[in-house]
Amino acid sequence: MVRNPDGTLIDSASCRPLTMAELGDDLRQGRRFTVTDQSTGADCTYRILAQALLAALGPVLPDTPPTATADGLGSMLHTFLTATTSHPPAQE
Repeated sequence: MVRNPDGTLIDSASCRPLTMAELGDDLRQGRRFTVTDQSTGADCTYRILAQALLAALGPVLPDTPPTATADGLGSMLHTFLTATTSHPPAQE
Protein backbone atom coordinates (compact mmCIF):
# COMPACT_ATOMS: atom_id res chain seq x y z
CA MET A 1 0.00 0.00 0.00
CA VAL A 2 0.94 3.61 -0.42
CA ARG A 3 0.05 6.46 1.92
CA ASN A 4 -0.59 9.66 -0.05
CA PRO A 5 0.44 13.08 1.31
CA ASP A 6 -3.21 13.75 2.21
CA GLY A 7 -3.27 10.62 4.37
CA THR A 8 -5.33 8.38 2.10
CA LEU A 9 -4.24 4.81 1.63
CA ILE A 10 -4.07 3.34 -1.84
CA ASP A 11 -4.21 -0.43 -2.24
CA SER A 12 -1.42 -1.17 -4.70
CA ALA A 13 -3.08 -4.37 -5.92
CA SER A 14 -6.42 -2.78 -6.82
CA CYS A 15 -5.22 0.84 -7.31
CA ARG A 16 -8.11 2.17 -5.23
CA PRO A 17 -8.44 4.03 -1.93
CA LEU A 18 -8.73 1.88 1.18
CA THR A 19 -10.56 2.94 4.35
CA MET A 20 -9.48 2.04 7.89
CA ALA A 21 -12.61 -0.09 8.20
CA GLU A 22 -11.64 -2.05 5.07
CA LEU A 23 -8.09 -2.42 6.35
CA GLY A 24 -9.46 -3.71 9.66
CA ASP A 25 -11.53 -6.30 7.80
CA ASP A 26 -8.46 -7.34 5.82
CA LEU A 27 -6.45 -7.70 9.04
CA ARG A 28 -9.15 -9.90 10.59
CA GLN A 29 -8.90 -12.13 7.54
CA GLY A 30 -5.15 -12.45 8.04
CA ARG A 31 -3.95 -10.19 5.24
CA ARG A 32 -0.41 -8.95 5.66
CA PHE A 33 0.61 -5.58 4.33
CA THR A 34 3.29 -2.95 4.18
CA VAL A 35 2.74 0.75 3.68
CA THR A 36 5.13 3.21 2.09
CA ASP A 37 4.81 6.97 2.50
CA GLN A 38 4.52 8.37 -1.03
CA SER A 39 6.28 11.64 -0.13
CA THR A 40 9.34 10.21 1.60
CA GLY A 41 9.49 6.58 0.53
CA ALA A 42 9.72 5.64 4.22
CA ASP A 43 7.98 2.60 5.64
CA CYS A 44 4.97 3.69 7.72
CA THR A 45 3.39 0.27 8.23
CA TYR A 46 3.39 0.43 12.04
CA ARG A 47 1.77 3.86 12.10
CA ILE A 48 -1.02 2.68 9.79
CA LEU A 49 -1.43 -0.52 11.81
CA ALA A 50 -1.82 1.60 14.97
CA GLN A 51 -4.44 3.74 13.23
CA ALA A 52 -6.32 0.60 12.14
CA LEU A 53 -6.24 -0.70 15.73
CA LEU A 54 -7.55 2.61 17.02
CA ALA A 55 -10.35 2.55 14.49
CA ALA A 56 -11.27 -0.98 15.59
CA LEU A 57 -10.96 -0.34 19.33
CA GLY A 58 -12.44 3.15 19.37
CA PRO A 59 -16.04 2.02 20.00
CA VAL A 60 -15.03 -0.05 23.06
CA LEU A 61 -12.61 2.40 24.67
CA PRO A 62 -14.29 4.64 27.25
CA ASP A 63 -14.03 8.39 26.66
CA THR A 64 -12.18 7.97 23.37
CA PRO A 65 -12.61 10.85 20.96
CA PRO A 66 -13.55 9.67 17.46
CA THR A 67 -10.62 11.57 15.97
CA ALA A 68 -7.94 9.90 18.11
CA THR A 69 -4.54 9.56 16.45
CA ALA A 70 -2.00 6.77 16.47
CA ASP A 71 0.25 8.91 18.67
CA GLY A 72 -2.12 8.37 21.60
CA LEU A 73 -2.42 4.62 21.11
CA GLY A 74 -0.34 3.65 24.13
CA SER A 75 -2.36 5.65 26.63
CA MET A 76 -5.65 4.50 25.11
CA LEU A 77 -4.61 0.85 25.24
CA HIS A 78 -3.50 1.35 28.83
CA THR A 79 -6.94 2.83 29.65
CA PHE A 80 -8.67 -0.06 27.93
CA LEU A 81 -6.53 -2.74 29.59
CA THR A 82 -6.93 -1.12 33.00
CA ALA A 83 -10.70 -0.99 32.58
CA THR A 84 -10.94 -4.60 31.43
CA THR A 85 -8.49 -6.09 33.94
CA SER A 86 -9.60 -4.37 37.11
CA HIS A 87 -9.95 -7.69 38.93
CA PRO A 88 -6.70 -9.35 40.05
CA PRO A 89 -6.00 -12.81 38.63
CA ALA A 90 -7.21 -15.74 40.68
CA GLN A 91 -4.66 -17.31 43.02
CA GLU A 92 -4.19 -21.06 42.82
